[in-house]
Amino acid sequence: MNKGITWRGPRYKSWIKNSLLLVGVIFGGVNTGEPIISNSSILIEVLYGIILFCLASTVGYAVNDIIDQKKDLKNPLHKKTRQSINSAWWFLFLLIATMTLGAEHQLVKKEMLFIVSIYFTMTCLYSKFLKNIPIVEIIVLSLHFLIRILAGTWAVGINVSEWLVVAGFMMALLLSFGKRCAEFRSAKGNFYFRPVLSHYKLEYLIGISRSLALMNLLIYCLYGLNTPERGLFFLIFTLPFVAFGIFRYLLLLERDDMIKTPEEMLLNDKNSITNLLLWLSAVILMQGYTL
Repeated sequence: MNKGITWRGPRYKSWIKNSLLLVGVIFGGVNTGEPIISNSSILIEVLYGIILFCLASTVGYAVNDIIDQKKDLKNPLHKKTRQSINSAWWFLFLLIATMTLGAEHQLVKKEMLFIVSIYFTMTCLYSKFLKNIPIVEIIVLSLHFLIRILAGTWAVGINVSEWLVVAGFMMALLLSFGKRCAEFRSAKGNFYFRPVLSHYKLEYLIGISRSLALMNLLIYCLYGLNTPERGLFFLIFTLPFVAFGIFRYLLLLERDDMIKTPEEMLLNDKNSITNLLLWLSAVILMQGYTL
């Protein structure tokens, strides 16, 4: 491999996306009243899966950097110190070693290894072909989020409501459209680094984001009403937190100077972080209690 090829590093901030594997742990006890978070064996499997996804996503970013090296240099969001691609080989080695170790010592189920392989394959296909197709590229980007949710539920043997899976995908669509909004603003009409942006308009991206925000709120309501055996107001009680989080996200997204990615935008907003922690605490503490 050409030693002159460089990459933008592991993107540690993007690893926060892999926390989606905890969705099953957090919501798995909604219907049963027995919090999954207290199950140490499942929790270990999920945490091991998070490590696998962190390594797989890092190697996937390296593949993307190899393909997009010239374009990234003109991306205002990617003008950062670049590292030798040789460093990425260590992450590939760690990924293979971690998957092998997990399989040999049964630290994770074969379903987890299968999903990680699908995720990595999809990432490579996205980097090479799919990211150049309007709308399709956003859907595929959202599927990356959905795969993480499946890895933290089906792959570790946690049964969750179908509504939760749908809600996860719709939220992923909202974040994906938000990412394109930030990139569209930062490009300032120069779409060389991401040609697919030339097919969109900022008004379209924001309009779809608004619609998805309302759909997410509706789906969460339906999900809450789909758990009557836990009491009518079990999840509905947490609706104000969800409403605040979604509308706060839209408020930040529509600022003209907002060019950060969704995860960076939310991580830098104290109100969003506080609201998220309160929501998660409410969902976890309410499991096992009847309202």
